[in-house]
Amino acid sequence: PTAAFAFAQTRSQLAEKSRQVGFPLVIRPQDSNLRLDGKKALFIEDEDDLSRQLPHWPARQKGLIIQKKAPGKRHNIYFGAQAGKMFRYLHAVILRTDMKDGSGLAVEGITVEPDPKLQRFTATLVERLNYTGIGCAQYLVDDETGDISFLEINPRIAGNHAVPEYAGLNLSPILIDMARNQPLNTRHLYGRTGVRYIWTYGDLLDGKNTWLRREIGSFATVGRFLRAICAGIRAHVHMSYVWYDPKPGIMSLLSLTPNWRRLISRLANKERGTIRAQAGPPN
Repeated sequence: PTAAFAFAQTRSQLAEKSRQVGFPLVIRPQDSNLRLDGKKALFIEDEDDLSRQLPHWPARQKGLIIQKKAPGKRHNIYFGAQAGKMFRYLHAVILRTDMKDGSGLAVEGITVEPDPKLQRFTATLVERLNYTGIGCAQYLVDDETGDISFLEINPRIAGNHAVPEYAGLNLSPILIDMARNQPLNTRHLYGRTGVRYIWTYGDLLDGKNTWLRREIGSFATVGRFLRAICAGIRAHVHMSYVWYDPKPGIMSLLSLTPNWRRLISRLANKERGTIRAQAGPPN
């Protein structure tokens, strides 16, 4: 099951295809490495909203995906396959992302028992594609109705690679063996359930940026930071931190703190500028 979608390559096509798909809808770059106004996706409620958010064709975009908006959490299916047959499988649910609207990058999730429908859908995709390698299939699942909408299938795990590794899926050796033209270990494995994971840096960065944009107040920001810390404490695995090599994770967190030297210098320059303004122009 897939929500209605279309492709556009010009601004006029974008308007026409959006009306055909029907509002509300989601617009995403065809190239997943690109962003729209700094976001992975834009939610469009109606034609006026489309004109407001995308008055012109966005720069650098060769194509845009237009899709009917579907509710629900994002479900990730991590797998390994050979010649269209899956032999590794893990189901994870994204609980929160670094964007308030649910788009963006995952900051918290948990692995769960395989859902029979999603497992069957993914197996069908893998078989039809005669897939060999590792991958991640993504779906939206409505908690209330159970409705499912396929999002995409990727030939890489990206930033969440630590999740299937921690859960025991051992996907990395598959890639290495493929690169070396070695036979693949096709032993069937299901990843462990109940594994909580967190990307603390992304969680804190989102809180900081939201506060800087004045979308939330200081008290709400403190609450978000406390939530991120609590989530980090109860998590089994961190995306950017491991105890035996802690420096990269620590340095990424330190990059969120203010540069006190730069801040003091800026305040000092501002104070000197005020004094000069009060003293008047030089003779």
